[in-house]
Amino acid sequence: MNRTTVLSRKLIYLVILLAMVVPLYMLGQPSGGSGDTGGQLTEMRDKFNIAESDLGEISPASETMKLASLGLRGVAATLLWNKAHHYKVLHEWDRLKATLNNIALLQPHFDKVWEHQAHNLAYNVSTE
Repeated sequence: MNRTTVLSRKLIYLVILLAMVVPLYMLGQPSGGSGDTGGQLTEMRDKFNIAESDLGEISPASETMKLASLGLRGVAATLLWNKAHHYKVLHEWDRLKATLNNIALLQPHFDKVWEHQAHNLAYNVSTE
């Protein structure tokens, strides 16, 4: 490859990236307060009452966990689930409890976290 094709390919990628970011920015703008309704996603959250504050009490620890994962919540949750299983196999109950608390902070509205861990603690861990 020569330098012109490499440069043109990078420019094309940059244009595609900008073409994708601009609509996302327009959709996801937060409301500015008085009179400004924000983007379409903000309007839909207000219309259907599905904002984080409408779902229940906002936990500062949970929000901190979400920010600390830098957008990789799924990856962090998967790693924590694997750690929890590892601690359960090794019978390290204090570390298991701490890991389960972190999973609950990372995914507070995911029902399977609560269902699986309640069953796990009631039937599997209690017999150990």
